[in-house]
Amino acid sequence: MFLENVVDETILIRNCGLKYFDGTPRSYEINQKKEARRNGKQREAMAKKKEHIEASIQKGKETAKKTGDENRLRMVKSRQKKLDDRWGIEQSAKGGRFKLNRDLAGYHLTSRAEIAQDDVERRVKMSLPQPSKLRASGDLIHFQDVAFRYPKTKNNVVESVSFTVGQTGRCSFIGANGEGKSTIAKLVLGELLPTSGAITRHPTMKIGYFSQMSVEELSALPEDGDAPATALTHFMTHFAKRGEAVEERDARSFLGGLGLPGKLSSHTPVKALSGGQKVRLAFALIMWDPPHLLLLDEITTHVDAPTIEALALSLRRYAGAIILVTHDRWFNRVVIEGVPPREAFDHEGSDGSASDSSSEDEQTVRKGETYRVGGGKVRLTPGGMTQYIGIVERRIAKREAAMKMG
Repeated sequence: MFLENVVDETILIRNCGLKYFDGTPRSYEINQKKEARRNGKQREAMAKKKEHIEASIQKGKETAKKTGDENRLRMVKSRQKKLDDRWGIEQSAKGGRFKLNRDLAGYHLTSRAEIAQDDVERRVKMSLPQPSKLRASGDLIHFQDVAFRYPKTKNNVVESVSFTVGQTGRCSFIGANGEGKSTIAKLVLGELLPTSGAITRHPTMKIGYFSQMSVEELSALPEDGDAPATALTHFMTHFAKRGEAVEERDARSFLGGLGLPGKLSSHTPVKALSGGQKVRLAFALIMWDPPHLLLLDEITTHVDAPTIEALALSLRRYAGAIILVTHDRWFNRVVIEGVPPREAFDHEGSDGSASDSSSEDEQTVRKGETYRVGGGKVRLTPGGMTQYIGIVERRIAKREAAMKMG
């Protein structure tokens, strides 16, 4: 969303080179999809045309051999030469007739350019295991008029916090930095105790917590002898320390399913992984034993757009509960508010780069509640992220108007 509002040109790093596009990243993705559809139709039409010409040439050869007609045979060879030399794009990018010396500079073996193959990134797929069902019924977490302040301070960080998350529930906390969202997360975990109010937790539930520090903790892993830790060795050692033996083939398969396949998991040191790859490793540690409640604090930081999309789609299908702390508009709309991915962008009427969710049964998509955190208060926001954006924009407009008057 930020890029859509500030970017004029996009430069993609791909295949060890740079590719330039005059527009936003999202415009580029939409343009790529349109080009792929157009090129696909053109390749299909050209294939049928070529098949017809080749059949005609073959028939001409057979006829020439039977009749001994040298002129026909020369004509057939000429057609074959033209087919070999001039087969390819028939229209220029501007829609006119393609000319090699004008539309394709440099030395080439044929007089026509080939129809471009689709140059698109492979779609990221993420498969999450599902949590076991709790034997006992009841909500997973319930806050009743909770307030919290740190020792030796006068003011509460948050107050009057009340919300409930059921066994398949969803909720999110949005707001500016420093307003207390991560404090609420720590209260959910039990790392902090409320100053007043009551917090009730399901006695047998398991919580999986992704914090803003997860990537930093992986980056700070100590060196273990001559062989630095890889995603695979760290994953297996992590569970071995807890007394749980994990087979290497199972670990490889699991890490591969979350985007750390093959040599990337077994040969690349953890410290050399990108921020997004470390997020995947941290998330894998949480999901090996699927929790009944996923508590995700800014999980989209460091992560590329295709992985954010894959993660959002997998979380939509997650059978456990989710509490999300985020600034990501699209992610909140898709995961918490249950908005179909293609409808979750700010800009209306867009072709949409997110994966088609038409295969989903929208009746089974779990819709949750969005809470706005600010000024020490936690307020239910029925209009979700869209309502919150409106509040912020009106606040900014008033501030700008006041500055002009001042």
